[in-house]
Amino acid sequence: FTTDSKLADEWFGLAKEKFGEFDVDLCASRANRQVERFCSIHDEEESLGDCFEVSWKGLNCWCNPPCHLIPRVLAKAKRDKCMLTLV
Repeated sequence: FTTDSKLADEWFGLAKEKFGEFDVDLCASRANRQVERFCSIHDEEESLGDCFEVSWKGLNCWCNPPCHLIPRVLAKAKRDKCMLTLV
């Protein structure tokens, strides 16, 4: 299951003003990433790897996941003690 949903650039800019520069875009693809560094759901080429396999510890993370992955994203964010902006 993949999705190419992406927050409008204007709204993403407002999120960066509020929460600072993001280190990584989680659950993203080359087509919909909003941060240069990104992790994908299925270890896509050019990504940092599968978003659930890499550490988020200490990172300021941006995430716009498919709805069915939200519980998994929240559990990993808690385990890895990262800052997470979830859309």
